Amino acid sequence: MSRRTVFNILFFILGATAFAAAPDTLLLHMYDNPMHHLYQVREKSEEDRSKYLFNADTLFYRYATEGYDALPDELYYYYHDYVSYMSLEEAEKEVERMRDAARRYKSKALANEADLMKVSVLDYYKDSLLQVCNRIVREVAVRAGKEGDAVSRIRAMNFDFISNYRTGHYAYAFAFAPCVVEELNKLTDRQYTERREMFFHLGRAYMDFRDYPRALSYLRQALVDTTRFFFDRSNIRARVELGNYFRTEQQLDSSDYYFRSIITSRDMIKLRPYYDHLALVELGYNLYLRGSYDNAADYYRYAAGYACKEGYHTLAATIFTGLGEVYQVKKDPAQVKAMIDSAFVYLHKGKTGADNPLYLRLYPLMYKYYAEKGNMPLFQAYLDSATVVRHRREERFNAQVLLRAEQEVSAQREKTVVHRIAMQRRLLGWIMGGCVLLAAGLLVLWMLYRQKRSAYRILVERSREWARKQTIEEFPLSVADDDRLLMHRVHVLLEEEHLYRDPDLTLDSMATRLDVHRNTLSRVINAIQNKNFNQYINDFRLREVIERLSDPADRATILDITFSAGFRSQQTFYRLFKTETGLSPALFRKNSTR
Repeated sequence: MSRRTVFNILFFILGATAFAAAPDTLLLHMYDNPMHHLYQVREKSEEDRSKYLFNADTLFYRYATEGYDALPDELYYYYHDYVSYMSLEEAEKEVERMRDAARRYKSKALANEADLMKVSVLDYYKDSLLQVCNRIVREVAVRAGKEGDAVSRIRAMNFDFISNYRTGHYAYAFAFAPCVVEELNKLTDRQYTERREMFFHLGRAYMDFRDYPRALSYLRQALVDTTRFFFDRSNIRARVELGNYFRTEQQLDSSDYYFRSIITSRDMIKLRPYYDHLALVELGYNLYLRGSYDNAADYYRYAAGYACKEGYHTLAATIFTGLGEVYQVKKDPAQVKAMIDSAFVYLHKGKTGADNPLYLRLYPLMYKYYAEKGNMPLFQAYLDSATVVRHRREERFNAQVLLRAEQEVSAQREKTVVHRIAMQRRLLGWIMGGCVLLAAGLLVLWMLYRQKRSAYRILVERSREWARKQTIEEFPLSVADDDRLLMHRVHVLLEEEHLYRDPDLTLDSMATRLDVHRNTLSRVINAIQNKNFNQYINDFRLREVIERLSDPADRATILDITFSAGFRSQQTFYRLFKTETGLSPALFRKNSTR
C-alpha cells in the first residue's frame, strides 16, 4: 500500500473532526471522499476505485491486536464500500483471507468476525440462506459468550434481529428483541461503538408497529450531542424518526425541534448533506400542514436541486409530491400534474417498491387531482389504490405481531419453569393431586366460561339497543327553529344519504354541503347532541358496524365493514368500538346471535 493511499485514509478519518468547523453542511454537497455517496463508488471504474482501497491485511492485524472498537470507521468502509461491491466468489475469498489471518494471529475475536463477514455477504432475503445465516450468527453468539467476547456476541445478536426483521419475520425479531436490549444495557458506548445504532434500529422497528412507548424509549437512547465516528448516523436518524412521530401526534413544534436539531447538529457523518436536506423537506411539510404554503414551497425548492443532482430519487419524489400538494391548495392543476409526473419518474429511477410510504401521500394527491378534473374513472382508481396501500401497510405492521411475540416469550419462560418443576416432582401423589386440581380447574373454567358468555351477550344486546336508537327524537324547547331545521338537514344527510361513510368527511366539508358556516354547524351539533362533530359522526359509523356485525347473513370481514362505514383508521375504530361495547369486534360478532 502506497504512502499516498495511507495518507488519504488517515486524512478522511482524522478530517471528520476538522469538518465540524464548516459553517453550513447544507452547502457541502460533496465530501472529497467516495464514502459520501455509494453511487459515486459504483460509477467509478476499477482503476479509479483502486486508489481508495486499503490493505486488508493491515486491517486484520489491527483487529486481532487492538480489537473491533479501535477501527469501526475503517471496518464500515471495508464492508460497505469495498466488500459489498464484490461478486459472491470474490467476497468468499476475502472471508477466507480473514480466517487465515485469525489463525495466523491466534485471534478468536477475528475468527468470530470472519463468521459474521460470511453471513454479511450472503443474500439472506432468500429463506434458505436466511436459515443458514441465523444458524451461523447464533453459533457465534454462543461461542463469543463462552469466550468472554461481548462485542462479537452483541454484534451477532444484532444481525439476528435486523436480518429477521428486514425479511418480515417480525414475530421472531420482536421475541428476540428483549435479549438484545438486555445485552446492550450491559455495555457502554465506548465498549461497543454500534450500541446507539442498535437502539435506533429497535426504536424504528417498534415505531413501525406503533408501540410508541418502547419506540420513544429506544430512539432517545440513540440521541447524543455529537457522534464520535463517521459511520455512526444513529443520532441523526433517530431525530428523523422522532420528528415524524411528533408530526403524527400533531405536535408540530416538537417535530420542528427535532428536524432543526439535525441541521444544527455538529455531527460529521456519512451522507450528512443528505440528512440536512431531508430535514429541510420535513420542515417544509410541517409548514404545509400549518397552512404556510409559500414557505413550504421555498423549502422544497431549495432541497430539490440537491436531491436530483446527487441521485437521491426517493427524496426527490417526496419533494415533488410536497410541491404537488402545495399547488393543489393553490388551485394550479397544471403544476400539480407536472409534480405528480416528476414524483413517479424519480420513484421509477429509485426502483421503489409498492410498499413505499410515500404512496400514502401521492395517491391521495392524484385522486384529488382527477376529481377536480372530473375524470371519475381515474379518481376511483387512485382512491382504490390509496386504500389498498393503506390496508397493506396496516396489515404488514399489525400490532398483533407484537402481542404474539410477547406471548411466545412468555410461553417459553413458562415452559422452562414447568419443565424444571416436572423434573423435580414425579411422585404419584403429585400426579394424582394434579389430576384432581385439573378436574377442579376445568369445572371452574367451564363455570366461568358460562358466566362470561352470558355477560358478553348482555353487552352485545345493550350495544344493539344503543345502535337502534334514533340520533334525533325530540329537541329541547330552548332550541331555536333555525337550529332545529339545520339539525334535521344534517340528520337527512347522515341517515338517508349515509354521508358518514365518506372517510374524508370533515366539519368543513359538511358545512360547505349545507351552505352554513362551520362554527354554526359545530355549535348546533354540540348544543343538541351534547358531543362534538367527530364524536357525532363516529356514532353513526359505530351504529352501522354494530348492525352489520349483528347480522349473521353479512359475511364481510371486520376490516371491510370498518372501512365501508367510513372509518379511516383501524386503530381508531377498535378503540371506539371497545369503548362503546366493552368487546372487541371479533368477540362481539362471535357472541352476536339473533
